[in-house]
Amino acid sequence: MNIDISPPSLLASLHLQFSLTSQWQQVVYEAAHEGILRIAICKNTSWTDTQLEMVDWDAMYGYLKRLPRTSLLKYCKLLHGIINTNEQKRKYYGKSDTCPHCQSSSESFIHVMSCPNKEVSDYRAEQQRLLWKQLQSLQTPAIVVNALKMGIMSSGAQEYRDHTIIVPPASQPCTPPSSQDPIVLLVNQVVDQQTLLGWDQFHKGRIKRVSL
Repeated sequence: MNIDISPPSLLASLHLQFSLTSQWQQVVYEAAHEGILRIAICKNTSWTDTQLEMVDWDAMYGYLKRLPRTSLLKYCKLLHGIINTNEQKRKYYGKSDTCPHCQSSSESFIHVMSCPNKEVSDYRAEQQRLLWKQLQSLQTPAIVVNALKMGIMSSGAQEYRDHTIIVPPASQPCTPPSSQDPIVLLVNQVVDQQTLLGWDQFHKGRIKRVSL
């Protein structure tokens, strides 16, 4: 494979003007594979270059760096659509792709997020409750938590269609924010743009970059 890398005299500005010090091997490696990886991600997600640039890749990279190797391998399989669902088994081994729980649909990643089987549904609901609890412990604004709830709960659908103004849950009484409230506008913008990326991608850690 021929890889186009800038000559040594330009290495100091090889990767977004990043100065090469002890990290030079990582910088060269990223520069050599970035183009190939971008093409692969856009192909797998049906994204445009504009959608690709919407993702907060720095946040994802920061998380990946903290994972042990075994967890990192599992996460990468999830990211690139090769997690071991029955849909994947059918593709590579010719086995049935039927969901072993509901027996009514192909077991794709999106189906796992929306399978109607009671046992699966109860487990999914419990994990979501743990997420809401963790977000509350981090003092995440109620309007943001509610937006995430609406998006995640819709992840079984092909697209997120509810573009109404988001208000905090009734359990946290306060004056409903105005439709012109900057925070409301920002949250709704992020929800719309995450919808464009896909809420299934949110589950994989590919979240919309937020600029305040």
